[in-house]
Amino acid sequence: MVRLPADLPLRLGLWIDTVVDRDDTLRTLARERAFDRLRRDDIVSQRTLERWRTEAAAALRDPHPITAPYGETLLARDGSVDTAPHVFSLTLAAERVLRIATTADDGARGGLLVDVFEGGNVEGPRRIGAYGPAPFDERLSFEQASVDRKLTLRVQALPGSTGRFAWRTEVRAVLDFPVEIDTTNPVQSFFGMPRDGGRREHHGIDIFAPRGTPVLAAADGLVIRTGESPRGGLHVWQRAVDTDGVPLGALYYAHMDSVTAEAGTHVRRGEPLGTVGNTGNAQTTPPHLHFGLYRRFVGPVDPLPLTGERRVPTVTVSPTNVLPNWLAVSSTRANLRGAPSTDAPVIASLDGGSLLRVEASVDDGRWARVTVGDGARGFIARSLLAPAREHEVQAAINTDAMLRSAPSADAPSLGRFDADLRDGAVSLGRFGEAERVRTTNGLTGWLIGPAVVPALE
Repeated sequence: MVRLPADLPLRLGLWIDTVVDRDDTLRTLARERAFDRLRRDDIVSQRTLERWRTEAAAALRDPHPITAPYGETLLARDGSVDTAPHVFSLTLAAERVLRIATTADDGARGGLLVDVFEGGNVEGPRRIGAYGPAPFDERLSFEQASVDRKLTLRVQALPGSTGRFAWRTEVRAVLDFPVEIDTTNPVQSFFGMPRDGGRREHHGIDIFAPRGTPVLAAADGLVIRTGESPRGGLHVWQRAVDTDGVPLGALYYAHMDSVTAEAGTHVRRGEPLGTVGNTGNAQTTPPHLHFGLYRRFVGPVDPLPLTGERRVPTVTVSPTNVLPNWLAVSSTRANLRGAPSTDAPVIASLDGGSLLRVEASVDDGRWARVTVGDGARGFIARSLLAPAREHEVQAAINTDAMLRSAPSADAPSLGRFDADLRDGAVSLGRFGEAERVRTTNGLTGWLIGPAVVPALE
């Protein structure tokens, strides 16, 4: 490990605010650009940069499985965010897109890089997207979306980042639900149902809502026509595209009570187009939106698989419920689980008092993602954790021991653990081959080697 300049957070923050290219067309180069500019502008040492990049590559071999939605708040360590990579694997179901977002507290410096990989071969998984370090909210979609995909996410802070950062991923429908209503079953008429006594089929879905409920754009795209017709009443036609500009088809919003969108304008998903009504041939039915999808050379397509059966609000990403970097098991025994749920498989049963390194706060602080001293990783309920109990350090200890800043033999030294530091020092628990201690002058560090046996109470 290498000591970083004291003014690094400020330098790094100014650098990100003024230099990083946010060109989305080159997003797969985000990490390379960040690395090159950190090196060129001498923001951090070459040794730190190389370690940062080496750890990122090695971490891909051992991802932690998660199920979306999933999000974390990353924790500061000794004034800076841990730059170790956090790698996760998940499955993206067919006809779905992956939303990834990051954010930071006011005053935070630096940022998070998120890389997305797919598949794998002898050369490893193929990177298909990279985002950051500035906060972002992106959707990753696929032109061939009819198959499930195995994805790997790598989240890593820039060296020297400070403050609190949060990230979240969700699996969402390709199209947003086009009506702002949160009832359980708003879709009451489906694609292909007979109309006019069986003379034609229903080429869309009907979403029922009170008159005046906002109708929202289900995707980005150009409003190509608005108007009124005997069958569709007040309506909007939109040429829709996904987040990468790939055409999704033409969207048809009909039976509206009012239209606010204007032909020839571009709209973003979620923007209001008008309100729900029952104009056209729907005057004898309760207010609803007829929503249709048409594709070139195909014709009408069932939009329901692409919208889902109800609205799923977008969750705001915010850094909350930060936990201490080190906590201990407060109960007699506690289960380390494979996911943040009491239904998840048990990885290990931990003894009371076991010291754990908290990697991140999960599920609004109800769970912690942790690493155990033997290297095991998993999740543990926050209610089972507490600050480590203090024990007086026994006097019989190697006076040549070095007090280090982290539980590693190559961590920077904080000084020799001589008699002055040892007198009155307390043990805060053991993590692998290292003992965490605090001296009477408030210095907290690590002793590497044989256990420091606490004095009997």
